Amino acid sequence: MKGRYLQCFTGLLGACLLATVMPVPGETQIPAQNVQEAKQDKKPARPVPVYQPPRRGAPAVRVGGATRGAADPLPALHVLAPDHIALTVQPQPVFQWYLSKPATVRFEFALVREDRIDPVLEHDFGTQHSDGIQQLDLAATDITLEPGVPYQWSVALIPDEAARSGDVVASGMIERVTMPPDLEARLSNSGDDYARAMAYATAGIWYDALAMLSNLIRENPADATLRSQRAALLTQVGLPAVGLPNKRNR
Repeated sequence: MKGRYLQCFTGLLGACLLATVMPVPGETQIPAQNVQEAKQDKKPARPVPVYQPPRRGAPAVRVGGATRGAADPLPALHVLAPDHIALTVQPQPVFQWYLSKPATVRFEFALVREDRIDPVLEHDFGTQHSDGIQQLDLAATDITLEPGVPYQWSVALIPDEAARSGDVVASGMIERVTMPPDLEARLSNSGDDYARAMAYATAGIWYDALAMLSNLIRENPADATLRSQRAALLTQVGLPAVGLPNKRNR
């Protein structure tokens, strides 16, 4: 994003808000011994979450995510979003993306309403970025999504400030919707967070299903099955199976 966008955003929300938007560290690789121990746990097998996309017939909207060569100094960058306008019921959802390897160039996040030019949120993450799955939780800001309004969100690696055409950019779309009554009933009857994540996926609420799965992984870092289930969800929308234990997935 250009510098004037950042000036507009700062005037709207104040510099103090930018200081509150911090990246969540990437998920670390799990030692093989811990993964083996997790596999030996005698827990019932969990069903694979099945994502049912909303039936809207919209054109493809996801941008970026091309695999880069081993000699390229910049990583591959993927937004963890489907190739259509995906849904959330949360006023302040979680946005997630993936870097295939560490980078030391400037990194930006931006959130833009489809019907406006200036971002409602833009954040500069600086120049130190670890690999793996990263996220920005909108609850760390005072920004909320308007119901029924599509937003584009993007992440960008900026290797040269004077030549922005060389940026590595990935973007997706999000729209907040009202909680469907049948989904609300399923959530209230679900026994645990994994069942709730399954319910979100089946109802086509992508961002909330993915966020709940990722939160379960952070709470249970040695659970290889959870990572495999999330990877299965990602591959259903054409994304690489990132976040598996002991794999870089470049």
